[in-house]
Amino acid sequence: MIKIGELSSLTNTPIKTIRFYEEMEIFSPVEVDRWTGYRYYDDTSINRLSEIAYLKGLGFSLKEIGEMSEYTIAKKLKELEVKQTKIKSSISELSELKIGGIENMKNFVNDPQVIGKWRLLGFADSEQKAKEGTLKQNENFAFTEIYFLPNGEEYWTLSWTKGKLFIANKPNKYEIVANKLILHFVDKYSGVVENFAVYEKVDSNKYAVEEIQIKDNTNLPFILDKRVIGAWEAVDFIDKIEDFDAKKKFNCDSALKSEILYKDGTRLRLWKNGHVHINLNWTKDYLINKEWGTVSEYKIVEADDELFMIVEWKSGDYVYGGRVNGYYVFKKIK
Repeated sequence: MIKIGELSSLTNTPIKTIRFYEEMEIFSPVEVDRWTGYRYYDDTSINRLSEIAYLKGLGFSLKEIGEMSEYTIAKKLKELEVKQTKIKSSISELSELKIGGIENMKNFVNDPQVIGKWRLLGFADSEQKAKEGTLKQNENFAFTEIYFLPNGEEYWTLSWTKGKLFIANKPNKYEIVANKLILHFVDKYSGVVENFAVYEKVDSNKYAVEEIQIKDNTNLPFILDKRVIGAWEAVDFIDKIEDFDAKKKFNCDSALKSEILYKDGTRLRLWKNGHVHINLNWTKDYLINKEWGTVSEYKIVEADDELFMIVEWKSGDYVYGGRVNGYYVFKKIK
């Protein structure tokens, strides 16, 4: 047994801090002498103080440490993911600002006439043809509908300020001509105007992000499918299920690394950058993401004594545009 002074020295934790932890009820002595009131500690006390310091370093508050559970960890992970997304967005915007100068700044200036929903009419090769209405179609274009949310609020990869629609942080000039919105669509690599997209206004509603999201029914009952239990490695990404070829040499360079499906209907998604997406589910024939509100159908294919799982990829293109833009191919590894 050791006294509080020795514990403080061994753990480099001030005595005042130790007593504060005891007041917070996240740490306690092993024994208190009933006559002298001296507190005594042992190796478990040293380990507990190390644990508290470690958890504080991960960003947990003392209250959270006192209530530590799987839920607390999952909640903190989600908070860090949100912070990480904001930091990445800020880094991207700063990079764009450095490259594009003041033109790429997102200082918001309101433009009430554009707020609401717009539907794509077609494309033109020149601004003059766009104004004349001489348009062509492109079925592969993702932004068939655009929402201008109040205050330039961002959704998907889109945000705006007066005269500019930002797509993935790149400014695309827009103008209103004869009640049509003409978007000078910039190539994301060259920065040169690629074509002119023409939109007509559907309504002037002040939408919130939640109102424009497509939500699948994620409350599906769990049905066991023993074939999918285990770990699956992402090996390919294809446009259509018919494109799957088990004999090809796989070389998947996507950000997604693997999926792990458990027999209780839960699953984990692992990314190549080390990020782990938890709180995911599955049931027979479907992978469920309640956070995104998506249900992706999967198909199991057996070829050359190996199992493959082909899964719909429902990203922002689906949530905001209604487009399933491809299929991941996973190979079962165990």
